[in-house]
Amino acid sequence: MPTKKPIVQVVLDEEALKKLDEIATNEGRTRSNIAAYIIRKYIEDYEAAKNKELLKSQITNDRETKIG
Repeated sequence: MPTKKPIVQVVLDEEALKKLDEIATNEGRTRSNIAAYIIRKYIEDYEAAKNKELLKSQITNDRETKIG
């Protein structure tokens, strides 16, 4: 069944492909599905880290404003 979702292609070395296939098999997922999951998870982690940095920056600025 064709998907209406955007399609992304990646180029991997043989070792990365083997590991991706191993993970997919262990998780009971397709190669494409596990790759999409890994990308989504990375994006979530990246955004969480950025939000944490922003929050730290805001707290630091608030403290400096109160002290200054």
